[in-house]
Amino acid sequence: MTIQELYAKLTPSKTDTAHAQMLADGLSVNISDFFTRLIKDAARCNSYSSDVYYDLCAIDRAIKAFRPGQTFAPIFVGFRRHGVDGNSFVLCRVGDNPYNVYREYFALYSITVESGEDSPGWYNVVFNEYWM
Repeated sequence: MTIQELYAKLTPSKTDTAHAQMLADGLSVNISDFFTRLIKDAARCNSYSSDVYYDLCAIDRAIKAFRPGQTFAPIFVGFRRHGVDGNSFVLCRVGDNPYNVYREYFALYSITVESGEDSPGWYNVVFNEYWM
């Protein structure tokens, strides 16, 4: 299973959207509220909660590197009792059954960028929360 397939198969329980503008040096968006939610859930992990930092950095790098015409692969962040998982570990734990995420994680989020349909140069940063 790929990240795109997992993203297509899961239904979020809550979706928030931030509007972003493409500037000369990249996508400009304030996602501090999203990051705060991730940090709060990392605090619920018994160990390795600081691993959320690596996922925050990966999200930040991917958003800054995004350019018009590109496809933004969703980035998942999963929280389990003993740590925080990014895309690679989420896929390993899920295997071929996307519903394994409900057994493996007490919280799961994804973030992606979609083109803004109403205005050229504007994009939607979509933050999905699964089940909570």
